[in-house]
Amino acid sequence: MNDIRKIKLINLLKIMGIRSISDIKPKSEEDSDDFILENKFELRLKIQKVIFFLKKIDKDLDYPYSMYLHGPYSPQLAHDYFSITDDEINNVENNLDENEIKMVKYLNNKDPLWLEIASTLRFLIDMNYNDEEAIDKVIVLKNDILNANNKDSQYIKQILQEIKEIG
Repeated sequence: MNDIRKIKLINLLKIMGIRSISDIKPKSEEDSDDFILENKFELRLKIQKVIFFLKKIDKDLDYPYSMYLHGPYSPQLAHDYFSITDDEINNVENNLDENEIKMVKYLNNKDPLWLEIASTLRFLIDMNYNDEEAIDKVIVLKNDILNANNKDSQYIKQILQEIKEIG
């Protein structure tokens, strides 16, 4: 990972409230609590989705993504954030501009379902699906999670409108 990308990634983690790499690392001996495991997974999901959207405005964060179970995912990004040390988190200076900070804070306040649906929509639109095709595909891909959360196509349409408004 190049130095600029690493510093930006560290700053993104800090803005998201991550102060130690143990906040996101997968299961360890002290992680016997399902709540802890779920929080760690949600933080990693948020990192993946925030960077996915942020790469649209910051070419230093242009990680390659593929579609996975919870939407767009970058193995390279996962490798990079797991390679960061706590010392690096504590000692790096901010190098994000105001627009990036604003976007990170906005997305960080979204729930994991919203981020999963929004990033999947954006991924499909980037793959040249039109809006209706992307909505239909998300309904198929995310049917179980949508049903489990009592969400329907209207929810997807609202998310699509919102991501268009934020650019």
